[in-house]
Amino acid sequence: MMSLDMSKRGHQTFQRIAKTVKTICGINLVLKGYIQKAKVTKWVTYHLTRQSNLDKELLFNIHNFTKNKTERDSAKLKCLFSVLPHQRSTEDTAMIQSLLRKTRAFQVMPYIMQLEICQAAVYQQYEAKTIVLRKGHHSEACYFVLTGELIATLSDSCSENRNHLTGVVNEIQEGDLFGDAALLTNTKRPATILCKTNTELLLLNKEDFESILAGFLQQRYSAITELLRSLPIFTPWNAEKLTLLSYSSLLRYYRSGTAVIPKSSRSSFIVVVKSGRCNVVTNLKMGPHGSDLSQCPQQKKISGGRKDFPILSLMEAEKKLAGRSPQSKRLCA
Repeated sequence: MMSLDMSKRGHQTFQRIAKTVKTICGINLVLKGYIQKAKVTKWVTYHLTRQSNLDKELLFNIHNFTKNKTERDSAKLKCLFSVLPHQRSTEDTAMIQSLLRKTRAFQVMPYIMQLEICQAAVYQQYEAKTIVLRKGHHSEACYFVLTGELIATLSDSCSENRNHLTGVVNEIQEGDLFGDAALLTNTKRPATILCKTNTELLLLNKEDFESILAGFLQQRYSAITELLRSLPIFTPWNAEKLTLLSYSSLLRYYRSGTAVIPKSSRSSFIVVVKSGRCNVVTNLKMGPHGSDLSQCPQQKKISGGRKDFPILSLMEAEKKLAGRSPQSKRLCA
């Protein structure tokens, strides 16, 4: 009997211990699930926060790297250009050339010509709303745009209180060359050039321009004139007008995949493809009140130099408006 009672009490003790262990295990499982859920929630919150502040949190970010590199290059250029042109060494000139190799108007020039420009050019920096050239003044230099944006306006005075300038005939962007046409034609400045943003420029005076760039640019403008003469839209134009149009055009260079003109119902420019090939992904059809009646996106290939390109309705409309108001022309390559 004693052994049976001991066996019974041991079984009851085991059941109590088992129930206690079961309860503890249950509590642990519940706590574990809660903790895991909290960790997941915390991780998701952290991940979303990280995504929203990705540029600030990454140790390496390409945008920050590009910005910092641009600032470093600008500081190097300032230092190198602080040396007077006749005192620059061969090493200084080679360093300047390497820093300017990505400038559009500069990189298409022959290598020797690039070095000559680097030897003679002067660095200038302007704040936004500063006038670089004024309409009617004599031409004394041309400019490469290193950074920033400028506008060409027919207004001979610009007020800082005016947010919108009337008579804007062109937009000058980073990588462009301006002021050269007036030097080639030996005429006064046809427009005022105003800085739209803070701007860095490279100045080449008249004497250096004539000895380094004049011949090269004259050949380029002659080629542009011949291209314009081959386009049906400009058939009625005489040689003098075509030459003037070529001098007032901007030659642009675009990488493959770059949008030359974004979709817009308004444009003040005619774009002619000089070389290469572009895709028209959307044709704009305007209603009687300027409404956009574009159809589904479609692609149309335009090759450089093709004579059927100017038959597009947009250019035909531009031709009809040519006699009503002066329009700026932009030539792209």
